Amino acid sequence: MQGHSGETHIGSISRATASYIIVLRNKLSDKAINFEVDDSHPLVQQGIVSFQPSCGAMGPSEYILIKCKINGMTNPMIIN
Repeated sequence: MQGHSGETHIGSISRATASYIIVLRNKLSDKAINFEVDDSHPLVQQGIVSFQPSCGAMGPSEYILIKCKINGMTNPMIIN
């Protein structure tokens, strides 16, 4: 369907905030590792996606839970 200004409307996008739990696992049984979120990513910089914790260390064979929050109260965009 075409709008008044010529754009194509293909539906609606939810304007909600969603939270997810990510399980991060160190598969190395003999070595600790560090992890860090890429703060230079546009979605992180604009506060659309956030992670807690966003960095840290994990011992050998350790698991950590990371909360990922997605803010849907933004305008849609395309990121290549």
